[in-house]
Amino acid sequence: MEKDKRNPWSVRKKMGILSTAITLVVVCCLALLNLAAAVITDRYPVKWDLTANQAFQLSQNSIDYLEGMQKEVTITVLNTRDGFLEGGDYYRQAMAVLEQYAQYNRQIHLEFVDLMANPAYIANYPDLELAVNDLLISCGENLEQLTVYDLFEVQYSWYGGAISASNVEQAVTGAILNVSTDQKKQLVFVTGHQESDASGMRQLLERNGFEAQEVSTLLEELPQEADLVVLYAPHRDLTVDETEKLDAYLENGGNYGKNILYFAAVDQPELPNLSAWLAKWGMAVGTGAVAETSPSRVLNSNGYFGIAEIAAQPFQAGMQDPQIPLAMPFSRPVEFLYEESLGRTTTTLLSYSETAGVAGEDVEQISDIVPSGPIAVAGMSTYTAENGAESNLLVFGSDQLFSSQMLGIRALSNADYLMAVGNTLTHREGTFFLPSKTLGGQPLMINQAQALLLATVLMVVLPVVVLAVGIVIWMRRRRA
Repeated sequence: MEKDKRNPWSVRKKMGILSTAITLVVVCCLALLNLAAAVITDRYPVKWDLTANQAFQLSQNSIDYLEGMQKEVTITVLNTRDGFLEGGDYYRQAMAVLEQYAQYNRQIHLEFVDLMANPAYIANYPDLELAVNDLLISCGENLEQLTVYDLFEVQYSWYGGAISASNVEQAVTGAILNVSTDQKKQLVFVTGHQESDASGMRQLLERNGFEAQEVSTLLEELPQEADLVVLYAPHRDLTVDETEKLDAYLENGGNYGKNILYFAAVDQPELPNLSAWLAKWGMAVGTGAVAETSPSRVLNSNGYFGIAEIAAQPFQAGMQDPQIPLAMPFSRPVEFLYEESLGRTTTTLLSYSETAGVAGEDVEQISDIVPSGPIAVAGMSTYTAENGAESNLLVFGSDQLFSSQMLGIRALSNADYLMAVGNTLTHREGTFFLPSKTLGGQPLMINQAQALLLATVLMVVLPVVVLAVGIVIWMRRRRA
């Protein structure tokens, strides 16, 4: 038998060279692939966000806005990138979102300034109180500062404060909109009458492109350039002269096109001058508090914490999702003195259901309330001039509708409704509402009926089923 004359060492050498070549080719391909991926992810936001609410990604609304923006904007982070990330999970989420602004629009530049290494940088902004991790959003001469309290929602307890949600996209997109827009919508809050706290409402509107100021109507006229005037639950009556100033503002020299938002409160005393002015517009705020007797229409098992139905017009179309419930807590009933008179037309905006009633001073518990719904808790009176121009008076029965607490509950549409009202009345186009985002679970907002059903299933039905199945299995095994 003839022996194989091939040199086994030569075969091994060829195989070794071939395997080495294959290995080098694979390594080079992986290196090129890694380099290409690095270039692509640096230029384009190619990332996978597996969070339920896409917390680490810009929303499509922001992306669409950025793609159409032509002005040059600079986002300056007052820290190093690594120093900012040391803040924790929410700071890492914020950085992931911030970097996408520059990736979606090459006109936006993200910069970092280390205040610890460059303390003299603060001297460039003598009117601002700058701190580490603040953001400066600038476009030309326009500048807006965002503190960590603008970027995050902070929840306080006996143990201190902790970040509970991120407002980074809402705050930064709003700031870019503010500094890149020459004409902002003007918002005026009337003061001097012991008004309720409107800071939550004001903060949300300012974050979304409105410019707010306070005016004491006792001392000065309402500025005609104001697009919205807010009278937030005054606890002292206006003078007749002040109500005439309100009329003059709405009339706007015959041009109209103005809007006043009035909020009532359950703890207000009688305000005869203000009530007389509302009556001229066909509106009144009743006494007592509206309560919901149906457990399926309340939150937190509180009849005074009812869900309001949103009228189809005129603001529902401006909401992101009108199907999300809107809470109208501790509201007085809103009454209409006429449907149409002298050019003014009244309409319902928000209402409690047929199972709601009004609780007077003699009512001790919800079961004593006689249902008399539906009950309006918000309405609007519109004056239409001969030339078609309109001015609007909106009356809300509760000062809690747009409180900081209600606007911060992400499972409710109160914040969405506020932005729809503001944008629609001021004819803002291409605007949108951006909710805050959490890195943990979302709160489960259920009414009393749903809570009872859930408790019955988990505490009664499920244990009985498990017990029954166990008994059946035990009996079958015993017989076998």
